[in-house]
Parts: sequence; structure tokens; C-alpha cells
Amino acid sequence: MDIAAGEKMLRLLELCETFHLPLVYFADEPGFSVGPAQERLGIVRAGARVVTALNSSRTPYVCFIVRQLYGVAGGLHWRGQGFYRRYAWPSAHGGSMHIQGGTAIAYKREIEAAEDPEAKRAEIEARLFAISSPFRNAHAFGVEEIIDPRDTRPLLVDFVRDARRVVAAELLGPATGPSYRP
Repeated sequence: MDIAAGEKMLRLLELCETFHLPLVYFADEPGFSVGPAQERLGIVRAGARVVTALNSSRTPYVCFIVRQLYGVAGGLHWRGQGFYRRYAWPSAHGGSMHIQGGTAIAYKREIEAAEDPEAKRAEIEARLFAISSPFRNAHAFGVEEIIDPRDTRPLLVDFVRDARRVVAAELLGPATGPSYRP
């Protein structure tokens, strides 16, 4: 996610908040765009604005993690409040950092000290890939359920039905009797 994508996300969230629309997100977030140019433009500030806005939002929100979800950008798709659901397809993977890039950073001394640094890096990456799993990832990052992609539509329909009730209750107040049907 770069600054322009963050601004687009903020506008979408504002639209959903204004008109009480549920937000559906198919996540493939490899992370925030990094580098000196992005840092000069304010990627950290822009990312913090998106994280804050999404976490303070009251809009019903469902996220289907279809592929990558890394770093702080991956953390965008977790909320501590409000009506929220998150599912992952078996193709989902993520974490604090990509294994390829993270290995070079986390194991820098070990790799540099090796007789064959490239072979050592490949060995460490292979070991990390061998223990990576969508199930471990889902557990570590609070994903409610890993689903068959074919179940996405029925889950989405359930979410929209439930979100409609939540929005109606927030706008009209709590249910007041048996005739209440949003």
C-alpha cells in the first residue's frame, strides 16, 4: 500500500461510515510501500491514519484474506470493536515480514558468518517455509476461519444480512418487540 492507496481506502471508509454501508474487503496486502522516497512523502503517517480510521470505524466490516497479509498493512484488517468478521482462503499467507526478505534481516549475522552465505540463506528460508502453514498463521493472527473459496459467497450473504440488522439497530436503537424485523 502506498500513500495514494491509503488515501483511497480512507475515502472508501468515509463513504461507508456516512451512508452506513458494510465494507467488504478481499485482502492481498504484501505490506506498505517502503523506501526513502515513500518515507519522505510520509508513508508512516499515511499508514497510521488508515490503521486508526479502520480501527475506530463503526462500519460493519468483513475481510476475506485471499493471498498475502504482511506487516502493519496486514494489521489493517483486524478490528477490536464493532461488527467484524475475517476469513482466510487456504492460499493465504502472511506475518510480520515475508520469509524471503525477513530471513536476510533476522538472520543477517548467521548468514554473513557462513562459509557459503547464499546456501545458508536458502537453508534458513527452506526451514521457515517447511514450518509455515495457513493454519498456524490464522491462529497467530486471529483469523476466525480458513474457508474453501467456494464458501465465500454464502458467508458474504450471511454477513450482509447480519450487517443490515446491526446497522438498523445502531440507527434505530435496540429491538423493541417481536414485530422488529430490519
